[in-house]
Amino acid sequence: MTAKTIMNAAPVTLSMHDTFGQAFHLLMEMRVRGLPVVELDGHYRGMFDLYDIWEVLLPKAALFNHKSVEDLTFLSSNAEALQEKLADAWDRPISDFLDDDHSPSICPDSPVIEAVLQLYKHGGNLPVVDSKSGKLLGIMSPWEILARVRG
Repeated sequence: MTAKTIMNAAPVTLSMHDTFGQAFHLLMEMRVRGLPVVELDGHYRGMFDLYDIWEVLLPKAALFNHKSVEDLTFLSSNAEALQEKLADAWDRPISDFLDDDHSPSICPDSPVIEAVLQLYKHGGNLPVVDSKSGKLLGIMSPWEILARVRG
């Protein structure tokens, strides 16, 4: 089994022209942890996921070093304060939230066990990307792999 035999070849994607608000709405509507972001020509640029939303909601000091701030109970966490943080990010371009090093991806001919390893290490969904063109070919979710191995 290879990634190509299990992947969803028609995943829902986000465009580099989408905003944080559009991406947030789509994640909520679909109840998924993340979606791939592509250029208009299908070139894979990265993943927008729940971690991008958590980064908006958390104070900056908590993001620098995960070990430095382990208790945030002293901060107010009322809904209005968190909604204000979302509102501040709402119209920002999605490109502001993509990591330069991209999220992990896999080639279509990679064995499924490699996908399992990447999902174990990083969670979420795993983009299947053509190594020559850089275009997104599909996406593998843990559920697609588990459904196949369940039989």
